[in-house]
Amino acid sequence: MKKKTIFILLIILLVISTIFFVLYQYNVKKDEIIVEEPFLMKLSNQELDEYKRRAINDGDMGAYDEFSAYYSLNLKHDELFFYSFLMANKHNDPSAFFDLYILLTIPLEENGIEMFSMDEITQNFAFYFLLKSYELGNRNAKYAVEQKFENSKEIPNSSYYLNEIARDTASLQ
Repeated sequence: MKKKTIFILLIILLVISTIFFVLYQYNVKKDEIIVEEPFLMKLSNQELDEYKRRAINDGDMGAYDEFSAYYSLNLKHDELFFYSFLMANKHNDPSAFFDLYILLTIPLEENGIEMFSMDEITQNFAFYFLLKSYELGNRNAKYAVEQKFENSKEIPNSSYYLNEIARDTASLQ
């Protein structure tokens, strides 16, 4: 229950941080609300390093959830992607797989760089991460899978999308 609450909070925080980011990017025009800086979660570098060390080195999923929330709130999506990728692959963390899915499917822009693409390979990676999270028992992934595949007769395995990725990348050569 605690993990579900933390993860739902992370999703909400990711959405809120994206909204603040958009408002921040528009800066201000005459009668609009001025947002100088998005809300920032405060962690010292030492605390952040300790959470990352415990998560990546020891597989501490609670520590991962802490710094994942920090990176989401502070709009450090590129860094979160890297650490999520490590945590997912090294420790089979369902939350990290779901974060990867979210990061690949939410349109983001950082420093003028569009951090979003729904080409076929990226879409297959996103579905792989979603289904892997679902297979590992992540409740948020369960809800997302039910929404994405509601008209399907059966839900595919994550390995199906790995095969699609391999096929698509082989055709690029």
